[in-house]
Order: sequence, then structure tokens, then C-alpha cells
Amino acid sequence: MAIPISNERRRHFLPQPEGVWVPIIRGLEAIRQHPGCISSHATRCVEQPGRYMVTNVWTSLEAHTVDFRGGPLFSQWRSHINGLFEGSPEVFHYQVY
Repeated sequence: MAIPISNERRRHFLPQPEGVWVPIIRGLEAIRQHPGCISSHATRCVEQPGRYMVTNVWTSLEAHTVDFRGGPLFSQWRSHINGLFEGSPEVFHYQVY
């Protein structure tokens, strides 16, 4: 039996107008289309408004690292958020209970 995996990605975005949510939401819609995605959402830090956390729950680690990242939906996700953030994100995977 596969154990669902949560993928957490933290990013610090470059200064953006309030409309920064539009490309993030469009990107999340691309992630949610993947059959291995159980859920996907983003949150904004209250203390550091330029800091966002994207949390995705996948059916398995491979659904994220192999299937999603190796498929066309990954390119769609990235096309919406490219140029919005500083540096590389911190990415962690957690078992969901």
C-alpha cells in the first residue's frame, strides 16, 4: 500500500503587486490536474509577506518526483511562476498519516 506524501516548498518571492496570487493560483491549477495529486494549496506568511509556502499532497513520492516532474504539467506549473521568486526553493517531502 502506498503512503501519501506531502511535498512542501518554501519560496521568497521578489517584491510583487497584490496580483501575485493570480499566477500562483494558475500554477496550482496545473498541479491539481495531475492524477497523482491529492491536494495543492499556497499560503502567504503574515510576518514576511513576500514568503509563500506551497503544499502538495501526492499519492506517492514517485507521483511527484517522477511522474509530475517528468511530465508536461510541471512545465505548465513553472511557466506561471518563473521570474516571481528569489533563488531556489526549499523542498521537503513528508509522510501523511
